[in-house]
Amino acid sequence: MSEEKYKTFSKNCIGDTLLVIFEEQRQGDLLYGYTENYIRVSAPYNEDLVGKISDFILTQESLVL
Repeated sequence: MSEEKYKTFSKNCIGDTLLVIFEEQRQGDLLYGYTENYIRVSAPYNEDLVGKISDFILTQESLVL
């Protein structure tokens, strides 16, 4: 998928509740992961979320583009 199509697709999902798995990778106070349809997201670091599948409401701020 081209970068432009990825950005458009990701932005169209804002407001949707998606499944996400957060990785242990951490930058500062942020945790990174992927939704069920491979959208890269970030969230405030929470050790309890690492490696678990969770419901996640996609926001503009959580998108990693």
